[in-house]
Amino acid sequence: MSGLSDISDYKVRVFEDEAPHLDIPAQDVTGWIKGHTRRSSVWYLVRKIAELAVRENGNAENELREGN
Repeated sequence: MSGLSDISDYKVRVFEDEAPHLDIPAQDVTGWIKGHTRRSSVWYLVRKIAELAVRENGNAENELREGN
C-alpha cells in the first residue's frame, strides 16, 4: 500500500476456519498494519498480523502501529 517505502502500510486479511470440537468460531478479519519498517524480518510483520487477528472477533478495520 506504500509503494515499497522503507516505512510501509499493509492492508491484511486473515481467515480462520471454525473448529467446533475446540469451540473456536470461524474468523474473517481485515485490518491495517501501519508504519511497519520494511527492512525488518518478515516475522515482525507476521506477529503484527497475528496480533490483529487475535484482538478481533469478525470483520473489522483496525490499526496496529510500530511499537505496539
